[in-house]
Amino acid sequence: MIPGITSILAGLVAVSETFSVEFITSTEDENNQTTYTFTDVDFGASSPTREIFLAVNWAAGSSKRTLTAASTIGGVPVTIHAQAGVADGATNQSVSAGTISALVPSGASGDVVIVLSGGAKLCAFGAYRVIKRTNIIDTATDTYSGPNPITSVVSIDSGAVGAIIAATTISATGGSLVWNTVTQDYSGTETGSGLDEVTRYAGGSVTDLAADTGRVVSSQVTTSTSPNGSALAAVSIN
Repeated sequence: MIPGITSILAGLVAVSETFSVEFITSTEDENNQTTYTFTDVDFGASSPTREIFLAVNWAAGSSKRTLTAASTIGGVPVTIHAQAGVADGATNQSVSAGTISALVPSGASGDVVIVLSGGAKLCAFGAYRVIKRTNIIDTATDTYSGPNPITSVVSIDSGAVGAIIAATTISATGGSLVWNTVTQDYSGTETGSGLDEVTRYAGGSVTDLAADTGRVVSSQVTTSTSPNGSALAAVSIN
């Protein structure tokens, strides 16, 4: 190939691209640890403008944990956009959710390393391939602890031709999870039947939004066990 032609072609690809958000994959790890390493995660097709956004879910014991800046996607340090957690004393566990991203232009796959502030019992995420993003329009979080229905709700602004990515984690495996505004892309429940093994997690997205203020994004579960807790984190981009 003629020297320099690769960079020229890459530049032409970047010019022709338009903003898009694509859900790629999801995964979980139920080991008890502080650092969760997920190898060979699918990142989708390479692109000079490709960012990988993660909707992240995690659960710990009675003390809640936080995402740290030591986390990486494809070896690149992450930007933490939003995170929230709540300790649910009724089930002796804490549940948390967050949204993070990193610019990873090359490679069809790579490692994701989630580093928390302390030991946890579950970590999961959904991965999104985002192309030609210009703005972080808004972020929002909410937590809930109490009786049914278990509801976390946020108000978040959206940009023109924008998208929202959200994660929710709930200390209840029964009932049905209902989203407002976003469409669910992945979900799962913790293995086990003990009182402190009742974590449910999910993530969702919505695209092609018009510019607006105060869009309501919520997750809700009604279950036979109560009280319970939930956390929701969302990021709005275009």
